Amino acid sequence: MRLPIPIVMDPRLIVRALEDLHAIAGAARRVDEVVSAVDALASLDARAGAAVAAVDRLDARADAAVAAVDRLDARADAAIAAVDRIDARAAGVLDGIDRVDARAQSVLDGVDRVLVALARVDNVETQVAELVRLAAELQAGLPTLDEALESIRSLNVAAGTLAAAAEPLQGTAERLGRIADRLPGLRPRSG
Repeated sequence: MRLPIPIVMDPRLIVRALEDLHAIAGAARRVDEVVSAVDALASLDARAGAAVAAVDRLDARADAAVAAVDRLDARADAAIAAVDRIDARAAGVLDGIDRVDARAQSVLDGVDRVLVALARVDNVETQVAELVRLAAELQAGLPTLDEALESIRSLNVAAGTLAAAAEPLQGTAERLGRIADRLPGLRPRSG
């Protein structure tokens, strides 16, 4: 066979054609990889379908959860209203406790005053007992005091009598003292 006469071609076109052939040969070698990737995509598509089904089931469960949360929200509102009522009642109770506490403090203050008064009464009782004891001693000593008073009166009369008797003798005693000073051998009196 005879080959046709070659046509003169631009060498750039030949290089380009060779590069394209090389690219096609490279792509042919990668066909297995592309087929594997397509198989993997098909598997991913199946998995995506399962995932979509799972998401649909989760969406249904989420709707049920939202409904449950709505019911819980309604119950929470009722519970909050009940807590508010309890809080209002607790405030009233606390006010009552404060009033009772103030009254109790007043009673305690009164008890303290009574205790102080009782201590004073005990002190007065002690003082009265001492006064009664002293009165008893005084009463027991009254006869002795009466006797002493009578003795004092008698002594007063006797002193008056002695003074009356001694007064005229006073001049005589002075003269005798002067005479005694003049006697020989006696020491003179100082004085």
